[in-house]
Amino acid sequence: MSGIAGIINLNNSQVDKQKVNALKDNLAYRAQDGFQEYKDNSTSLIYAKLCVTEQCALDQQPLLDPDNDILIVSNSRLDNRKELIKKLKVNESLTDCELILAGYKLWSEKVVDHLIGPFSFVVFDKLKQYIFSAVDHFAQKPLYFSLNDDQFVFSSDPKAISLLDPNLFTINYEKVLDYLIFQGCVNNGSFYNQIFKINKGQYIQIKENKLNISEYYTLPNTNKPANANYAKKIREIMTEVITSQSRSNNTKISTTCSGGLDSTSIASLLHKEIKHKNIQSFSVHFDNLNRDDFSKTDERFFVKKFEEKFKAQHKYIISKNTPLKYLEKQLDKAYFPPKSGNGYMHQEIIDEMKKREIRVLFDGFDGDSVISHGAEYLVELGLESNLKKLLSEVESACKLNGRRFSTFHTLKNFWLKPLIPFSIKVFFNKLSSIGITEEKKYQNLSESAKNLVNFSKKFKDYYPDKSYKHKKSLAAHRQSLSLPFWEEELEIIDFIGAINGIEIRLPFMDKRVVEFCLKVPGNEKFKGGITRAYFREGMSGITPDEIINKHTKADLGPVIMNEIEENYKMMLKALKNSNIGFTKLISARKIEVLLRKKFEALSKLEKVNIYKWYVLEKWLSKNHYKISI
Repeated sequence: MSGIAGIINLNNSQVDKQKVNALKDNLAYRAQDGFQEYKDNSTSLIYAKLCVTEQCALDQQPLLDPDNDILIVSNSRLDNRKELIKKLKVNESLTDCELILAGYKLWSEKVVDHLIGPFSFVVFDKLKQYIFSAVDHFAQKPLYFSLNDDQFVFSSDPKAISLLDPNLFTINYEKVLDYLIFQGCVNNGSFYNQIFKINKGQYIQIKENKLNISEYYTLPNTNKPANANYAKKIREIMTEVITSQSRSNNTKISTTCSGGLDSTSIASLLHKEIKHKNIQSFSVHFDNLNRDDFSKTDERFFVKKFEEKFKAQHKYIISKNTPLKYLEKQLDKAYFPPKSGNGYMHQEIIDEMKKREIRVLFDGFDGDSVISHGAEYLVELGLESNLKKLLSEVESACKLNGRRFSTFHTLKNFWLKPLIPFSIKVFFNKLSSIGITEEKKYQNLSESAKNLVNFSKKFKDYYPDKSYKHKKSLAAHRQSLSLPFWEEELEIIDFIGAINGIEIRLPFMDKRVVEFCLKVPGNEKFKGGITRAYFREGMSGITPDEIINKHTKADLGPVIMNEIEENYKMMLKALKNSNIGFTKLISARKIEVLLRKKFEALSKLEKVNIYKWYVLEKWLSKNHYKISI
């Protein structure tokens, strides 16, 4: 993915050329097609170019509007170009950056309300000495900045900023502790002090050295469902979105196809509805696991059904890239402790893409959350005391999934527990899983680290309102998509693409898809025991029947657990003997306790923690940070 960076001295002092060169050096991995730069005495704007659309090939940014003395640099892919061109009455040959500039001149800051797609950009009005910068609705194109002594510095990569002044941009322990306790960051901070992130759906304004942060977008607060044929509509929207995302500066695109519903539906739409001429699909498989674990991960039967139906160009990849090997590849450029996720699988696919000179990869990231399995509907039935319907739906689901049905557990989980107010659940933690995991992670910290955390406040910040379980399923779905870790995962995907010179496109993260799915009522999401019912119906006739009717999901947990089992003693010893003082973060006593345990005696949380701590220690060490708390 492309990147942007720049230095703007609002006091008109001369830009330090060495700082500009340092920014460029640390953003070079995003500049697969070179750098483009604007500079004058007090301003330097940098565009690290990765060409992935036909319009991008014509991009000559940073742009200067000579009539108004307005500068803009942008890392964007607009997926509603036709709509924008019509609204703005401009030539269809305009690049995405030129469209944003035209929109800014017409609508000023309101331009963000008209854009669909991943974007980040900075506008500098030289006459007014005014800076306006924004990121897209879900922060798919991250942007970081600092503002110190009339100097505004920004970059797609916060590490590039941090290296400009290591004495100022020191490690941010608040963010480190967020990483250790929660799934990500609770605020707009970064892993570096004095470097801030523009969060999803936000823009910033800077005038006379004063910073203003505004939220222009939040997920719609839907109280009423849409009046629609939901199956037909989701098919139409997905087709529209994937079509708009299919732009490429060459004829080659690729897609993941794991055998699951989300990725296979995207791959199927590309073949059947969009009829793209040159599609390469990929799936990753594992043969280094025991028989039981291998069976949990092996989806080749379903992939073959897709391959047969579309006579697809498909590549089966047997993974040789373990999570720890993948970690080593990331550390040099990573500006956060790399999470394992499925990143190592993406790397296997990306390596194959490079051989074929493909720069675009479609991925079904988090279709589960966006489409929604519909479990919120079961809670809704319980709260309405529609127990007959509740029991019928759960019993049907159990039959489909080959699980044992229990009247007692159904009523307890979907009727009785949701009736207990959230405040009481938190007070009596044993009544709910809420907060238990985070509390355990907090107890792993050293005493000095604990002193830096107001745990109860952090918990409330991260989970601002769990009372959604008392609401209708529409509100519950919205709440689940509002948690901060979503944004963090999207940034990881951007980074994986950037270090490899490709763009990963995420149809389920399109504003049109998300907003429609939030309007789908619970009885369309969960129907006759079938989860994601409306989506399955909408994809019927496109996605192979075997996948439409599949109600299991591949479990990739054994892959990472196998890695941890083989290396957990090594990882714990590395933490114990760390030369950066890691035991100032995690209790040395806790590490010793874990060292004395056999792998089988470790809880799942302990296993995950060991890996997470090790990744953090490696990242801190690689960047020469010593713990000083």
